[in-house]
Amino acid sequence: MLVLRPIKGKPFQSSIFRKELLKAAKEIKADALADFKKTTANWQHKVKFSSKVDQGGSVGGIRIQIATDDPIYFYIDEGTKVRYATMSPDWQSKTEPDVVGTFPGEGRRLFVNKKRPRPGIKARNFTKHIAKTTQKELARVTKNALARAARRSGHGIK
Repeated sequence: MLVLRPIKGKPFQSSIFRKELLKAAKEIKADALADFKKTTANWQHKVKFSSKVDQGGSVGGIRIQIATDDPIYFYIDEGTKVRYATMSPDWQSKTEPDVVGTFPGEGRRLFVNKKRPRPGIKARNFTKHIAKTTQKELARVTKNALARAARRSGHGIK
């Protein structure tokens, strides 16, 4: 004879999931902020980045924000069509497109002449590159955070 008994489920505890996801987001924020700081590590011009993790949006999602309002960083990251600075013949940039990091670099700015535009700055795409690599890491960390939360709340697979 077959006897079926109902299994009582545990109530869903969203706070456990929220805590684990916030913890994962803070971990990702720290890693991404470190990557942004690598892009300016040996610059004489110091760039300040602001960062935060918050819960927002219409569905209560978790947001990671890293930003700077530094115009020089923007010119290097996004590139320019023209530039007016003339650099010394031994000039070597400290950064390269699609590389998160800096190199020693060499040379100096000789003068600025608004009447003589030069070829622009090649976009380094720091933000795009960091966002792309961070997105992959975020997917992995989020999956692990959800699995931990499920186990802690009694909803995980045993």
